[in-house]
Amino acid sequence: MKTKPITTLVTIFIVTSCFAQQRISIKPSLGNQLSVKASIGSTEVDVKKLNTKEDITVSADRELTGKNYILKMENSDIDIAGTQMDTTTGIILANAPGKSLTLLFRATGFNDLIISDIGKEFVEESSNKANNGDNINKGRSITAFEYLMSGTIKPSFNDDPLYIGNIISGKRYFSNQDKAYIVLDENGKLIGNTPVNLDQDDKIYIYVIIDRNDIDRYDLEVVGGEYSPVDLQIRSYDAISTFEVEGKLASDWTIIRFERGPYTSDNVIFNIKKTNIIEQNKETKLLSTYTVKINKLYHVAIGASFISTNLSKPDFDIFPLSDTTNTINTLNGGNRTIFTFNVIWYWQNTFKYFKNGSDLARGRDILKEPNWITRLNPTFGVALDNTFKENLFIGATYEFARGGCIIAGGHYGKVKQLADKNFVLGETLYTGTKEDIKLTDVWKWGFFFGITLDTRIFNKLLARN
Repeated sequence: MKTKPITTLVTIFIVTSCFAQQRISIKPSLGNQLSVKASIGSTEVDVKKLNTKEDITVSADRELTGKNYILKMENSDIDIAGTQMDTTTGIILANAPGKSLTLLFRATGFNDLIISDIGKEFVEESSNKANNGDNINKGRSITAFEYLMSGTIKPSFNDDPLYIGNIISGKRYFSNQDKAYIVLDENGKLIGNTPVNLDQDDKIYIYVIIDRNDIDRYDLEVVGGEYSPVDLQIRSYDAISTFEVEGKLASDWTIIRFERGPYTSDNVIFNIKKTNIIEQNKETKLLSTYTVKINKLYHVAIGASFISTNLSKPDFDIFPLSDTTNTINTLNGGNRTIFTFNVIWYWQNTFKYFKNGSDLARGRDILKEPNWITRLNPTFGVALDNTFKENLFIGATYEFARGGCIIAGGHYGKVKQLADKNFVLGETLYTGTKEDIKLTDVWKWGFFFGITLDTRIFNKLLARN
């Protein structure tokens, strides 16, 4: 009878042991940090003692939102979250036996937490090896890219406080801030892309992720870079190598920054150099070279327009009023079409000055696709014939496509009218000849609208005709 309770207890113990689950719990702690606890059943254990041959469940405190897991295998940059982990249930599937795993947990509002060296099929090590000082955050060597993407605290630069978010986002050019970024690893290899479509009022920030012991060994050489703005810039018109990835502890990495620019030269070349000390001799090595093209900024553009104006310029002649009497009336009145020559002012540079103040020469980068407000620009023009002194046009253009604008505004022109202000055309009796009609010049306002074309397009249309 005594053996039965003992057998029952043993059975319960065996069944309980079989259902003991491997768990990683993640909770908030003081500040903006996360804390982690690993357990098998109710027993708290070192995270390295979890067995990758068995399923591991990851659970997070309800306070943590926006959960995002990235699971990586030992010595691999491949994200295996899709095959190794069910992100809905938090269960890591045990199909990678014999490999150590690294779990990167991200939660909105908290620093990234790296849980590294999740154990293989765990074998207890001797005490002199088990207490070697490694911990879950520092026990694994990581590359420069992994350091950049991790939540490890990085150097801050007061005049560019958002740089970490900018470079981690993968975006390399922020035209609204006039800032461009080039991010390199310790070998001078590009991380991300080279920024493109820079213009003449942009600053360039070059970040290099290096071993903190090598801070004084890196230098940046700039070739062909100068800032020499033009007084009036008128828009023109017709008249990856192989390398070895090196892993380091997170504490070994740091980031240095070079700030350069702005530049007005067409191209700027950046040479990244590192000085090594070999047998007490310094040797400077060129790690990499990057060329950045700089777009010009324009202050005005030249266009030719086909416009229709309601400011009529009629001719005057004699018309019969009855069988025996005459009057004066007009010919060729109403709307007329005029070719005009326009100067389009890119006003954004003045707006930027009043908004932020600047000692830089601002203007329009025509190689960037404009938004709706930058498509709208004031314009001034004259007639494209020998009457240019008699026809002035002031208004605005809206760029609907490259090289083409809709134009509208006021037409101030010189026209002729009868000297006798009391004469009613078509009604008052006139007894003289056509040569006797007395006219006077007057300046009047009218309204015009039409199409403005880049002069290169305008010339091609005329050439075809």
